[in-house]
Amino acid sequence: MKSKIFKIVLPAFALVFAITASLAFTPAENGKAEDAPVNKGWYQNPDANNCVQIMPIQCQTDIAPQICTTIVFGVERQLFYTATGDITTPCNITLYKRPNGNGQ
Repeated sequence: MKSKIFKIVLPAFALVFAITASLAFTPAENGKAEDAPVNKGWYQNPDANNCVQIMPIQCQTDIAPQICTTIVFGVERQLFYTATGDITTPCNITLYKRPNGNGQ
């Protein structure tokens, strides 16, 4: 009786353990937009769900020393990006100045 249970349960347990271990060491996606130069961005007006598009810009999603900004009606505004690249999602991904660009 015990040997029948071990013949069924032990391989199943080993399989579950192997799958769990493989998933535990797989890097997770961070949900961030693709790290690439972008030529359009949004500023929050007044929040991430109400954004105004501005282009052309020279910014990137890669983290850099300076945050990408622009001047709107004499007020400096921080620029953001969306997860989908359009206004269907909130603009809440921080944009940074490109090393070779002026960041607007």
